[in-house]
Amino acid sequence: CDVDRARLDDAVGYVKLNSIDALAHRLRHMLPDDIALLSLTEAPRGFDARFSALERTYRYRICDELCTPDPRLRNCVLNVRGSLNVAAMDEAMQETIGLHDFGSFATANEGGTTIRKVKSAHWRRQGEASSSDDVVLSLPGMVLCTIVADAFAHNMVRSLVNASVSIGLGKRDRAWFAHKIHHPLREGSTGPIDPRGLSLESVQYPADDELSSRATSIRARRTLMTSLCAGARALHACVRVFTSGVWSVTCGIMTQLLCVWSACYCWWRGSSSEQWSALCAFWLSVRAV
Repeated sequence: CDVDRARLDDAVGYVKLNSIDALAHRLRHMLPDDIALLSLTEAPRGFDARFSALERTYRYRICDELCTPDPRLRNCVLNVRGSLNVAAMDEAMQETIGLHDFGSFATANEGGTTIRKVKSAHWRRQGEASSSDDVVLSLPGMVLCTIVADAFAHNMVRSLVNASVSIGLGKRDRAWFAHKIHHPLREGSTGPIDPRGLSLESVQYPADDELSSRATSIRARRTLMTSLCAGARALHACVRVFTSGVWSVTCGIMTQLLCVWSACYCWWRGSSSEQWSALCAFWLSVRAV
């Protein structure tokens, strides 16, 4: 959060520290035992902890019948009855990679959407030797989900995990999972799993001079139509640099056809308001080309 400079200076009080270190000193005495303050620094201009992020990495940890549970990790690892088919879960999770509307697995904030870009996602079972990045919260045979995306919608990770567990227990299959990805509809079978087991592992940020522009672009309302047409226009612009005459005309026609396909796709997938938006976006895209 933003802290006024005058308020920051007030944190010094009787301690012989600069204002930043003094605030860190006081916070460590105020925070509950389950929160640890590792460091405190002044953020660069334009920084926004939420919107400036490039990507986030979440993990979910499960202990099934092939893993011996550790009572000390009861609040960090979910115990599941039965043996999970990790290979089937991992195959299904590959459907999430790329730009999708995760409306079946998440709820949008007011004025926002459930469109997100997943960069990587996989399930794996821990071997007898724990990997170096999971030594603290790892057990032999533990099942882990790791998912990386530019952003996540509300309940998105836990709902994807819950769907994966249903597949791992043989209650659902990959075809059902793929259908929910490509036909975003929130209903009872795709609700979130227990929060135990979920942890935010890391957040990546761009260079300091790109923080503000990154936050501005992420705040913009996302649509699949916008992403597709923007890609088409960018492709056309790049081709025009190297071509001219008939080749440029051909590329322009191909770009317009891509925009037509994008508009039809959004018309088929979207609600009535989204359909009108798709048509308007299509017209503007063709005019821009």
